[in-house]
Amino acid sequence: MRALSVAWGVVGLLVGGPVLDAHEQSPDVARMQGRWEVVELVEDGKVIPKEAIKEWLPSGGKLEIADNAIIFQSPADGKRHVKLFSIDATQSPKGLEIVTKEGKDAWGILRIDEKQVVICLSDADAPRPTEFSAKEGSERLLMTLERVSVPTPAAEPAPQRPTQGVTAKPLTDADVQALLKGTWRQMDDIGALYGHIHRRWPLSDGAWNE
Repeated sequence: MRALSVAWGVVGLLVGGPVLDAHEQSPDVARMQGRWEVVELVEDGKVIPKEAIKEWLPSGGKLEIADNAIIFQSPADGKRHVKLFSIDATQSPKGLEIVTKEGKDAWGILRIDEKQVVICLSDADAPRPTEFSAKEGSERLLMTLERVSVPTPAAEPAPQRPTQGVTAKPLTDADVQALLKGTWRQMDDIGALYGHIHRRWPLSDGAWNE
């Protein structure tokens, strides 16, 4: 736990702010934990095809949110990047602010649905958006994110235990006789009765003798 705490402290220094536990912030931050993918993107009136989003965004369109950190790997340089964000639930729509080690990176608004997050962003030196739109000339970015489900590893089947007391084939009389040979003991509340079975053979009248 100490190593994890130190690691997040380093992240905070790199991006210029503290990494806070999701539950220390608004409930919306807790709802955003996990992996996300940008499925719709509009920039300054230009609709970006879904297949081009990967090349269009620095994150490649895929990101992970852990606490108040946005973590992604850039397709351009292959490096992992981290930005911090905060949500202001007192605003309507709810406010969003993103910071890096250089300071405020962008701000905007967001709407969280059951399986989607819609975000509208402006540069830090531009007015904060007040509506979810990115019309031509607005210099805003409008994107829709969908949660990426992480497949659960399939559980390995439990090893089959051999069934005791069941034979693979029916027993013959010779098999039974062989199993019965030996010394046997019968226990009760009076004592023990010992017996020894050595062999058995049929008599002419159909009876058995020992």
